[in-house]
Amino acid sequence: MSLSPSSLRDARSLSRVVLPSPNGSSIAYELAQEVPLIAAVSLRNAAATAEWVAAELPLDLVVAVIAAGELWPGDSLRPALEDQIGAGAFIAGLAAAGRGGFTPEDGREGFSPEADAAMAVFNAVEPRLHHALRDCSSGRELIGAGHADDVEIAAELDAGTAVALLRDGAFQQP
Repeated sequence: MSLSPSSLRDARSLSRVVLPSPNGSSIAYELAQEVPLIAAVSLRNAAATAEWVAAELPLDLVVAVIAAGELWPGDSLRPALEDQIGAGAFIAGLAAAGRGGFTPEDGREGFSPEADAAMAVFNAVEPRLHHALRDCSSGRELIGAGHADDVEIAAELDAGTAVALLRDGAFQQP
């Protein structure tokens, strides 16, 4: 077994899995020192997490969304289209649930320009999501390394219903 999503899917039984992500885990760990609540969101659980946020968190709470990206050798940031699309899917879910971002008291309504841009990217590629993920640089890299099934699994929009919140150093369901 490996960290490959298809390998995990094929596993007979798993009660606990530790998945280190050099960039995402580092960001989540650092944010946990300052931020009271962190959720892990992907294309697979974007709608479920947006629905949970809309139902459970106060309307005036600021929700920050970070498309973590990857790391190049040497630890510099490598933006990842799939993370931008996933962030946009989550933001679109917030919009569908009536969570519009800023309040009139802020003098603005709606989401920040960055959130609007992420949502626009998601809306643009959603009709051809599988194709976009296969053709982006990360998808081509995974397919070239023999992990085409992982790209297909990642493109299963809203197939997952689990909400993953970082608590006590591990992502857990609420």
